[in-house]
Amino acid sequence: MRKCIFLFFLGLAIFLLGQNIFAFKPGKIFYVAFDSMPDLKDNKVYAKGYPIGKILDKELSEDLKVIITIRIYPKYTASITKGGVFYADNGKLNYDILEKDTKQPLPSESILLGFSSKKEFYLFKAQYHVQKLAEEARKRAEELYKEIKEK
Repeated sequence: MRKCIFLFFLGLAIFLLGQNIFAFKPGKIFYVAFDSMPDLKDNKVYAKGYPIGKILDKELSEDLKVIITIRIYPKYTASITKGGVFYADNGKLNYDILEKDTKQPLPSESILLGFSSKKEFYLFKAQYHVQKLAEEARKRAEELYKEIKEK
């Protein structure tokens, strides 16, 4: 009888392994750095209102800076790119893109910037884009100057 039970469980284990039931796919781990502790009541991570991961840990430094460790589900790891940031809004941690041309996924354990509020994020985003526009305008002005001087 014991032999039958052992063989049954051995067969079940082999079957489950074949079905990838035991294959654990954790996704990717990322670190989000904040200037201050964001007000988060939910332990999920969101993008466009959909859950894409979980908050695993919150670490407060001596100077009150915060590192939040998150795990992004495998289905969404390619969405976390170099141009991405996180912000807290209505008690939730949200992912958004600062720069849309960046499509290269980040490797696991990358560090991303976090904002304690949506307002902080939008202000930073506006300043970032104004700076980029100013740089482009400066480059174009130099090109025009060179064209004029060469004639």
